[in-house]
Amino acid sequence: MLGENTFVTLKYSIQGPLDKQYLVKIQAPYQTMQTPLLGLGIGEPGTYSVTWGPIPVLTDQPFSIKISLVGIRGLSEISTANNSASFNLTADRPASGIQWYAYRSIEANLGLSVQWNRSPGQVQLFFPKIQTSSFQTVTSQNLPGDFSDGEAFNNSFDLGTAISLNQSSQISTQAWSQRINRDFLNTITFADYQFGSPQGRTWLQPEIYVESASPTLLQFAGTARSSATASTPFAIAESVYKSVLARCSYMVMKPGKMPSALSAYKTKKTDCGGLSSLFVAGCRANGIPARTVAGFTEGENQWHVWAEFYIPIHGWISCDPAYAKGKMPKGTLPIYFGVMPNLNRRVATSFGFDVTAGGRIFGLLQGPSVFWNTSGVRATEGSGFSSLASVPVDGH
Repeated sequence: MLGENTFVTLKYSIQGPLDKQYLVKIQAPYQTMQTPLLGLGIGEPGTYSVTWGPIPVLTDQPFSIKISLVGIRGLSEISTANNSASFNLTADRPASGIQWYAYRSIEANLGLSVQWNRSPGQVQLFFPKIQTSSFQTVTSQNLPGDFSDGEAFNNSFDLGTAISLNQSSQISTQAWSQRINRDFLNTITFADYQFGSPQGRTWLQPEIYVESASPTLLQFAGTARSSATASTPFAIAESVYKSVLARCSYMVMKPGKMPSALSAYKTKKTDCGGLSSLFVAGCRANGIPARTVAGFTEGENQWHVWAEFYIPIHGWISCDPAYAKGKMPKGTLPIYFGVMPNLNRRVATSFGFDVTAGGRIFGLLQGPSVFWNTSGVRATEGSGFSSLASVPVDGH
């Protein structure tokens, strides 16, 4: 099934005695694996089978798998002509445009720790309020300090003589993985959008780091649109996604480097934030509501940014160009595009980059932030932290 693991079984015949070991190599477009050395058939010809995996099915498009018997150096064979075989794999798709599956309960922690050379006096702390949206439902969040329900970002207080600040928020969510059926999604046209809706009103506008009105990015979006397999929003979004993967390479950016879509396009080197913002900019420039998603994944301080785009009637479709670059650098096959088996191991801290809180506009509020204005005071240490614990799969 789409978004799940598959295993490959190879049945083969050895017609003569072997004196050396061999292995089975399995090649999918985004994953290559091989078995340990095998001794089947040494001194005893016959028919054998090997089952190996797993291979995660990360796209709803058909793809080819090649299986080969590989002999180690010195193995003598009469013929190697039949030592490999290829077949196409087409995964079963859900019976709806979007299917949410593999529900999980998540316990996570989000916090901030800062130490100054002397007391900064009054500080202003901004803490993301986790939202229920698309793939996640927030069941609880224990915000630190005296945060109001309306803002939940802004809290000013006096540290007095203290030179350190440690605040954290415990979060409980329910999260789902996602898979799609493109046949349903491709029936939706641009005429189906209701641009008075929040999706149409909010998620088509440029942001500080999503410069979708830039002439350069408008041209990029137009080129992607002309390469789409159809004129539907889904097909155009997929073409934008593949164009981003083809143009940019993944690069760990220096601390403080912002995820600008325009910079990602020009330099062709960026991280998860730049890849996602360029995809979102390309979608918005084509009239497709889209947004970045900032948050973190399972583990300690696994900060991450991915993206979503909106298809009417069905909802938000998740995609992750950074994960796709990690498995398919050239991006010829749109993996992690609506097929997100690990989406249920993430917490989104903000949807969209621009956040207004406490009279400030943040170009990115992925984790907690703190500000102070005392002259001569500097932070000697400071970092935001996150953790997402592994939890059992719920039966829902």
